[in-house]
Amino acid sequence: MKQLIVISIFFSLSALADINPFTTDGCSKFIDGPLTGKGYEWLHCCEEHDIKYWSGLGGEKAQDEADIELRQCVIEAGFPGYGESIYRAVTAARPVNSRLKVSFRWGYAWDKVLGHRELTAEELESVKQMTTSIPIGIENYRKSKGYPEQTLEQQEAIVKIIERIRNWLTLMLL
Repeated sequence: MKQLIVISIFFSLSALADINPFTTDGCSKFIDGPLTGKGYEWLHCCEEHDIKYWSGLGGEKAQDEADIELRQCVIEAGFPGYGESIYRAVTAARPVNSRLKVSFRWGYAWDKVLGHRELTAEELESVKQMTTSIPIGIENYRKSKGYPEQTLEQQEAIVKIIERIRNWLTLMLL
């Protein structure tokens, strides 16, 4: 029985060893938005986008949705021109980013380049376990730049995204 537990723990840790904690670089190679009394106006949009890109969950369809949601979020923040520019930039870079080991590719949580393949059960479980690193990654980035903390509304949006990911993963792992 002890050997079974040790083997079980080993496989759990080895699956988690393949995934890196969540990190964000804000809006990657773009500006994080103008600083106003509410903070950087569209940085939260890029953080939400990075959460989706980090895991690589859902393949190309989910990537399409993440890019469209990024554009819409920036537009709703009051910057339609920038929303379109950011959207064009991320979609134009996708063919290269999906094949190279760059920090802003789809599935950048993984040391290996995933492309758009479906994740294995072990990888799905790793994502589920590592979602706890998402708020820390956002906080670390903001502190490193001297940016204001997320607003309560932005924090709540991140919590909802994490909950959706965990719920989706729970269903996938049944």
